[in-house]
Amino acid sequence: MVRARLPVKWPWLVLGALLAVASQIAWLMEHGWAEALPRLIAGLAAGALLLGPFLAWVLPRLRRRLGPPAARLAWQLSGLETRGGRKAWLISLLALCLASGGGMYWWWYRPNQGAEKIRQLFLAHAEQTSSGLSTLLYQGLEMTGPALDLGVQRDWRMPALEDLPGEERRNFVVRWLGVLTVPADGRYGFGGAVDDGLIILVDGRQAAADWHEGPPRQVWGALALEAGAHALEIRYRQFHGGASLHLSWQPPGLERGPLPLERLKPLKPDPPLAEMTGLRLRYGLMPEPVPIYPPYLGGRFWRLPWYALQ
Repeated sequence: MVRARLPVKWPWLVLGALLAVASQIAWLMEHGWAEALPRLIAGLAAGALLLGPFLAWVLPRLRRRLGPPAARLAWQLSGLETRGGRKAWLISLLALCLASGGGMYWWWYRPNQGAEKIRQLFLAHAEQTSSGLSTLLYQGLEMTGPALDLGVQRDWRMPALEDLPGEERRNFVVRWLGVLTVPADGRYGFGGAVDDGLIILVDGRQAAADWHEGPPRQVWGALALEAGAHALEIRYRQFHGGASLHLSWQPPGLERGPLPLERLKPLKPDPPLAEMTGLRLRYGLMPEPVPIYPPYLGGRFWRLPWYALQ
C-alpha cells in the first residue's frame, strides 16, 4: 500500500494558514466583521496553499545562509530542535486554533446573530408611511418608570433647554427609535454635540456613547454597515443645568451632516422594548446585569442597572 504524501510538510501549511488568518482578523477589526466568514475561509485556504509553500522554501534557505551556529541557536531558542519541543509547538498551534474558533463564535458570530434579530424586529414594527423617529420620554434618569409616547419627531437639533421634547427641564431621558436605511456598504460615523449624555445604537450595537453628565462636547463613533435598513436607537439623558443636542452622521467618503429625514422610519406604537433588551443580553450586545448592592455588605435587595429594566 502506497501512502500519498504532500509536496510540502504539513507544519508549513499550518503556519502559512495561521499567518494569513491573522492578517484577515487584523483587517476585520479595522473595517468591521460583516465580511468575516468569506475572508477567513479565503485566508485559511490561501495561506495553506500559497504562503505555506513559500515559507517552506524560504526559511530552510535562510537557515543555511545564517550558518550552522546561528541556525542552531535559533532552533534551540525556539524549541524546535527536540521532538518534545516540536510536539509542544504543535499542541500550542492546535490550542490557538481552538481558542480562535471559540473567540470568533463568542465575539463575532453570536453578536452578529443578535444584531440581525434586532434588525428584523425593528423592520417588523416599522411604520412605512411616515418619516422620522418614534419618541419616548422617561421622567427619571434610570428609565425604570413608564415612558410617555411623544409621537414621531423629525428634528434632532435642539440648541437650548426649552427646545427639548416633553417640556422637561432636568432628570429625564429621551429615547428615539426607528429604522435607518443606508445607501451603500461602508463605515458610517454617528454622534454629535451633546449636553449631557448620548448613546447611539445601530442593530443593537453601540456606535457612540458617553452617558455621563458634562459640559457640551463631541461624542462620536463608527460602525461598518451593509447597504439597506438597520435598527436605530438614540438615547439622550439630561441631568440639570444646560441642555443641547446636535445629532450628525457621516456616510463613507462624505462630510458629517444631519441625519437625513428621508432615510428614517419610526416604529409603530408600543414598540417591543423588552424583547429588544432581551436579545441584546442574550447575544452579548450589552453587559450582563449585575447587582450594585452586594448582599454581604448590608444590602438587602439586589438592584439591576437602568439598561436591564427597559
